[in-house]
Amino acid sequence: MTKEHQEFEQWVNFKSKRMRIWLSQYFEKNGISNPDLLQFISTEKDPTKDHLLEQSAKYFTPLKDQLIRYQDLKKMKDSWHQFERRKNKDNKDITITLNRDTYEKLKYIKKTLKLKNISQSIESLIDNSAFKREISRLENKIKSLDNQVSRLKQK
Repeated sequence: MTKEHQEFEQWVNFKSKRMRIWLSQYFEKNGISNPDLLQFISTEKDPTKDHLLEQSAKYFTPLKDQLIRYQDLKKMKDSWHQFERRKNKDNKDITITLNRDTYEKLKYIKKTLKLKNISQSIESLIDNSAFKREISRLENKIKSLDNQVSRLKQK
């Protein structure tokens, strides 16, 4: 058993039917076919842990170079995470085209509000939180200036 095969076994959530079906389809797409496993793919029945481990043993065969096996495992994990992201109903990855000025303004909002990404900048504009934060910042600045003026008047 290769190191990647062991890591695969630790990584897979065999309790997740969705993950087991996805894995069986992934193996089929990557040329690791097994008549027993093909039956599960075609009927959308639930592949067993034993079938998937058998397929993974073929996929992470010791005949391959270790670097190739490692890259195969990384590709598999990345592919699963992409599949999960696409199935997530809360957030969808989309591509939009912006002119350079708009992009720079969104980057500025991200930086000044200490946000993690540009999509949060867009969300803050939509829900007015960017506007509210800017008003709050300006109000605090006015208070600070008022305090400085009153201190100067006292001298």
